[in-house]
Amino acid sequence: MKNISHSHRIFIKHLAAGQRVILHVGPLLIGKDCKSWPKMKDCKVIVGGKSDAHLDPRLKKVHDYLLSSWENMFVKYDIDGLWCDFLEIPDRPDKPVTGVEIVSTDIHVAYTKLMEALYNKAIALKPGAVIIMRRASANLNSKNYSTHVCPMDSPQDYNMNRRDIVYMKTFGPGILTHACCTNWAISESDVNVARRWLA
Repeated sequence: MKNISHSHRIFIKHLAAGQRVILHVGPLLIGKDCKSWPKMKDCKVIVGGKSDAHLDPRLKKVHDYLLSSWENMFVKYDIDGLWCDFLEIPDRPDKPVTGVEIVSTDIHVAYTKLMEALYNKAIALKPGAVIIMRRASANLNSKNYSTHVCPMDSPQDYNMNRRDIVYMKTFGPGILTHACCTNWAISESDVNVARRWLA
């Protein structure tokens, strides 16, 4: 156990205790401190000639990179699932640069294909894996590639979250929904907290 990281030690302790481990990830976000920055920095979405914070799901290189990352996380850490978050992509990005392999020229089609591929990879590596997305990210096309859908947590109105749960049930059968979050802003009213527990 001397050659493994502190975070890996924590995972091992959780697993030994019979706990399930679900990582909260932002798969499309990448920053300069990321180890993969040198090879992926040119794969970001461009909007109005300026680089966005998100990787471009239209690029096959992005799909390959994330699928490889998924395999690394599930195999190395033996995780039980992923909460995929911060998946907001721009509606009208610039066209991808020429000379790169494209999954789809439509960013929304490409996003759905990516969510499908990542879901299938997770289930292949860990049958029964928990895959969570927020309602805004789990749209009617991509919701089939999650096992759980949760509402948005901002603004922090938990009465709104309760209504969001009811709305999400119209997405169709087979996907669990749960209210988020289990903590409250210090300004939250007692009435709204009570509504949350009665939801």
